[in-house]
Amino acid sequence: MESTETRNGKYKWYKNGVQQSARHQSIYIRFASLQDSGSYQCQINDSERSDPVSLFVKTEGVILQAPNSVFEGEPLHLRCHSDSGDDHENQNITFFKNGKVIQTSDQNFNFYVSRVTVDITGRYHCEKKLDFTSDQIQSEETVIDVKEVFYSPEIKMAPYPMVEGDHVTLTCETSPYKQMIVLKFAFYRDGQNIQKFGLSNQYGVQSAQLEDSGNYSCEVKTSDDSITKTSKGINLLIQSLFSMPKINITSYPITEDDNMTLTCHTSLSPLREKTELQFAFYRNDQIVKNFSKSCQYAVQLKDSGNYFCEVKAPNNNVKKRSDVATQRRIEKQDGYNLQNIIRLVLSGLIIIALAVILSDYVKTS
Repeated sequence: MESTETRNGKYKWYKNGVQQSARHQSIYIRFASLQDSGSYQCQINDSERSDPVSLFVKTEGVILQAPNSVFEGEPLHLRCHSDSGDDHENQNITFFKNGKVIQTSDQNFNFYVSRVTVDITGRYHCEKKLDFTSDQIQSEETVIDVKEVFYSPEIKMAPYPMVEGDHVTLTCETSPYKQMIVLKFAFYRDGQNIQKFGLSNQYGVQSAQLEDSGNYSCEVKTSDDSITKTSKGINLLIQSLFSMPKINITSYPITEDDNMTLTCHTSLSPLREKTELQFAFYRNDQIVKNFSKSCQYAVQLKDSGNYFCEVKAPNNNVKKRSDVATQRRIEKQDGYNLQNIIRLVLSGLIIIALAVILSDYVKTS
């Protein structure tokens, strides 16, 4: 028996909340009686008391010895015990769960599960034949409640709905029931791992893009990999901040010196309608107007070339460019010279007038 003062400190024992006289690391009850039944706790120095352990002393001929509590992943040991001992032959020991036989043996008075799961939970009892009778004596029923080490995880996100450029944070929420347990977390999108197991229960995207949309789930496991649980999936839809831009010519020149206007068209999502967009214009892949709030750019016929525009939101990484189909080739023939048209018309009128004069002259002569 150890000393009351050890390297770990002083020990205290409590029964049903009342401190006992025992001062050692272990206590021994030599001849147990009904009065010894109760809830026991221990304490070292001024630390918190341990979880309670229940002791039941019974007078029945057969009892089922079982732990007060068991967590998933731990071993479970049940013992069908009698006051006559367990060294007799042909005792016909049978274990039951919820009224159904789970094990029968002539000699084995133990039922053992190396690693329990939640479905082990149930009502257990045993029966055996004692040496003074040929009848099977049944124990009282004991409820075995397998406690979860941590509850099934749930993946959550905020805010919602989300658009391109938003910061997205996914949180894998769970809580350990068992003290001093270390959990690890992993995240998946459409079944593909996007964040390996680690101590953080969050997954973040600094500036979400359309391709970040998908079905997300998380997985949680203990540090010893003995228990793993997966959350249900949650759908994340990243909506467009603004539509793909299109470049259009909004006016045509009359003369070569006249201006035409290029306009970069796009539309903002109603979810972020106060966002200020910036526009840039390119000719033949060279920038001709840097980003600004104006969605228009004036050019002349001498500026012919392949044009496209680019739109961005200044506060995030969302940037879109008008595609090849929306590029416009500005050619001189697009603005046919009105002066040439006038010359042709006047020439035609002169020819007609000369023809009329010639006709009248021929008639008079």
